[in-house]
Amino acid sequence: MNIENKVSIILTTTVHVTQNSAFQVNKTDRINTYLKSIHLWLKYTDFNIIVVENSGYLFEELDNELNTSVHFCSLRSHPCSSRSPPLTLRLAPKII
Repeated sequence: MNIENKVSIILTTTVHVTQNSAFQVNKTDRINTYLKSIHLWLKYTDFNIIVVENSGYLFEELDNELNTSVHFCSLRSHPCSSRSPPLTLRLAPKII
């Protein structure tokens, strides 16, 4: 068995930021940067990838990746939508 199959990495993201809290404040730019990074990890490694998003964004762009080795957790600390729960977990079938 390849050692990479046993390795998990945690990638943290914050899509929704306040104007003065980060260098890159544009939501679309941040999403594209995160997606590019996640896809590079998927392409060049066999690592299990855990994406932890701490501003409530759901990364629905990754829905097709959830059947591989990407696990997703989104937590929002303040209500951004009354219809979404404060914690969302989406796990791939292959959980270590």
